[in-house]
Amino acid sequence: GKFDGPISLRKALALSKNLVAVKLIQRIGPTNVISYARKMGIRTPLPAVLSLSLGSADVTLFDMVSAYGVIANSGIRVDPVMILKVVDKYGRVLEENKPFAEEVLSPQTAYIISSMMESVLSGGTASSARSAGFTRPAAGKTGTTNDYTDTWFVGFTPDLVSGVWVGFDQKKSIAKGATGAGLALPIWTVFMKKATEGTPVANFQVPQNIVRANICTESGLLATPACPRTRSEVYIKDNVPDRTCDLHRVQSIDSQIKDYNFQQLDKGTLDNPEKL
Repeated sequence: GKFDGPISLRKALALSKNLVAVKLIQRIGPTNVISYARKMGIRTPLPAVLSLSLGSADVTLFDMVSAYGVIANSGIRVDPVMILKVVDKYGRVLEENKPFAEEVLSPQTAYIISSMMESVLSGGTASSARSAGFTRPAAGKTGTTNDYTDTWFVGFTPDLVSGVWVGFDQKKSIAKGATGAGLALPIWTVFMKKATEGTPVANFQVPQNIVRANICTESGLLATPACPRTRSEVYIKDNVPDRTCDLHRVQSIDSQIKDYNFQQLDKGTLDNPEKL
């Protein structure tokens, strides 16, 4: 019901701003999206339409968790395996399955996506997981479909990926106002707190050629001292903005001019504050 104007992809993802998702898929094309989905392990049929960016295709929870695993695993897809090994009572191996691993995203791309998804928990639609006591480094995404028929949360730490879907076997509304943040996220939070209990806390590993830069939140360019709101952003080294903010300029004073009597100027300012 409201338009927030130009915002970053990070903020749009954190706050589930659908219009930005639509503009992004318009720019890169639905077939490109499907190509990446296939690489990341999604096997269910996907139509090459713009509404794909809003979740118009039904995807299984199994596929979704598998795809998020690629992001958590630094871009490496590992085929999910239900049974690792079967042994008899003497310990002899009767069957053993070795998971197939393949790099489908660069470690840098995977890291930037996970960093963006961390914002979903730190200040976005999944921030209630933090207030519920889950404090480990984690990333994820909420999801809610039309008419409140499906609610989602898929999230991960550096060590564990899990997903929760709440809905019916048939396409019918759960309840008016049902959302991924309200229904799926609390289940995920309880599970992840228990599943990670007693294990070491791990941070997401920063790959080579990832750098941070302080940017202006309005222009997206390198921040100047005049920028009112700034933040640190992650970039692949070659993609760091090469220009400083052109919305907020620093007024320079030529300190070489000897005629400046700052004592007199300051006194005048104090005597006439309305001139500031």
